[in-house]
Amino acid sequence: MPWGLRHYQQTRNLHFITFSCYRRAPLLASPQACRIFEQTLERVRCWYGLFVTGYVLMPEHVHLLLSEPQRSHLSVALQMLKQITSHQLKIPRTAFFWQARYYDFNVWSERKRAEKLDYMHMNPVKRGLVTSPEQWPWSSFRHHANGVEGVVEIESHWTARKRERLGLTPQIVRRELPHPVAKGATRVGHPGSEVALKGRATRRPLVYLLRLFIEPPAQDQQSLGAKNHDANRSSMGKVRPNRSNQSGDTECHGHEKPEGRPRAGSQPQILVTA
Repeated sequence: MPWGLRHYQQTRNLHFITFSCYRRAPLLASPQACRIFEQTLERVRCWYGLFVTGYVLMPEHVHLLLSEPQRSHLSVALQMLKQITSHQLKIPRTAFFWQARYYDFNVWSERKRAEKLDYMHMNPVKRGLVTSPEQWPWSSFRHHANGVEGVVEIESHWTARKRERLGLTPQIVRRELPHPVAKGATRVGHPGSEVALKGRATRRPLVYLLRLFIEPPAQDQQSLGAKNHDANRSSMGKVRPNRSNQSGDTECHGHEKPEGRPRAGSQPQILVTA
């Protein structure tokens, strides 16, 4: 598989999936390997809530037409499917069972769905393995044609009629998109909000928003700096008693010297008390 593929998932569409055996080796040529793959596919379908529309197992690759899972993501479900089957079908002489990655095609319409189903069901005939698609046992063709039930549950009109007779309805849980803005309300960055109307600014950095709550505006900073400057000028030259000095000495706060180490050559001051 090429490494430049892009997967568009969580789009509420069917996906036509293709992945191959390691180096296109015919590792699925035996009936036992195909039965194990079908059983694992059904288990993964039940675990993640997948809806399988069709599939076909070829000796060296697999085609799947399925929906997005109700639980987790499609990539996680496919990873689990490949890991379990590779663990059960791994051949000791080979290092890997599956080729890395997979091919994903989004099926947007009913026409494309029918096209992909016909393509995968006719694949064994084009390869010369059988003369008609109903002769290939490792596909969903016989279910779509005659309603034959196999190991994997297939989504079709046959399955829908069976659920109607049993009184069952499939529950589809979809990941909803963000809810629209309520009538009369606005959201930051929404076209109707004030932020969007002023320069179309949709978002502000988090640091900028924190500064609005921590630092005062520029005008308040200027007024605060002016008040502090006036207070310093009025306090310069005033002599106030030092409360920490018990001897009654005073110090000038207007010309206060910073505390620190004495300069070189200066004599230390010694306070002598009676």
